[in-house]
Amino acid sequence: MRSIYLFILWLLVALPALGQYTSFRARVGYGSYDMSDLKLLHQDLMSIYNVPIKATSAFPAYYNWQIQFMNHSRDGLNGLGFVWGHVSTGGRLAYSDYSGELRSDQLVRAENIGGMYERIIPVTENWSVVPAVQLLLTFTSMKSEELNRVYDYSSINSIQFDAIGGGITPEVGVRYRLGSLLVNAHIGYHLATSRELYRKGTGATYLFRSNGVRIKPQWDGLRGGITLGKTFGEINDTPFINLNEDNSRLIYKGGLVPGFYLGTHRFAKPKQILPLIQRYHDEQLILYYKEYRSNYILANIVATIGGAMIGWPMGSSFGGGEFNQPMFVAGISFVTIGMLIQEGASSKARKIAQRYNFLLR
Repeated sequence: MRSIYLFILWLLVALPALGQYTSFRARVGYGSYDMSDLKLLHQDLMSIYNVPIKATSAFPAYYNWQIQFMNHSRDGLNGLGFVWGHVSTGGRLAYSDYSGELRSDQLVRAENIGGMYERIIPVTENWSVVPAVQLLLTFTSMKSEELNRVYDYSSINSIQFDAIGGGITPEVGVRYRLGSLLVNAHIGYHLATSRELYRKGTGATYLFRSNGVRIKPQWDGLRGGITLGKTFGEINDTPFINLNEDNSRLIYKGGLVPGFYLGTHRFAKPKQILPLIQRYHDEQLILYYKEYRSNYILANIVATIGGAMIGWPMGSSFGGGEFNQPMFVAGISFVTIGMLIQEGASSKARKIAQRYNFLLR
């Protein structure tokens, strides 16, 4: 599990610096969830109550959603990125008669953060088959709420339990693409593992069954849904030129290893192309460079802050301390903002190459 966390940390910190040809997507899906431990808890509770309480909901399949940011290889056939998603389900035990009612709810939800890899297999110009895999870190929270009403008197008790876990989701989809827009229908299966549900406070209080076994959330199950997306900054914005055939043109390559090229020489950082920019004394070219450089620097600063906010709670958790989920989520938000700023930098980078080559004429 530690290797999974470290891989996700690297992925989230590295993506803003890699993202040049990217896509933004929203996914709406439907999934089933195992939750066998919580279903057994229902049986224990029904045997404890002194009324014939029944399960009216036993953690059924429900809707879920994801936001995806993907970076693509130069040929567009490979994608690597990260996802941020939400799943939820719940259980209810209920009984009522003329004297009142008894209701016990278990509302379970989880936020998923992780990485995703996909391989695009073209079938026609617009259609393709897309096998993919997601590697996810899962933060589960369960709100256990009990309502007890007898005639005019009622009371509500509420307790929240949390758990951290992970999982992997292999899936396959069919994608239709029209220009920069895409629609993807997918189906997959999520394999999950998790720590036990516990209540935060002075000394963790775990949720037990009647036989003393600790309860875990089990998010295993089928996943299916529809994804809508749009790509930005594709490589084919600039016709491909063999670097060995033209040593005078400035070429900007995006994808997973972005950079400027002049012949076979690569410029990885903004300051390395400054002498080329200053050669022409062109105000528009200098303006593009300044905008590119400022966005590039800002994106890396924001990504560094986000990476620190992600790494700190992970390090604390590895050391046996409490996992700071709000800080982790804030770090993810910073990384997301960094990716958006970096996309602005890549847009200016392409304009630099186009303007530079125009001035060569």
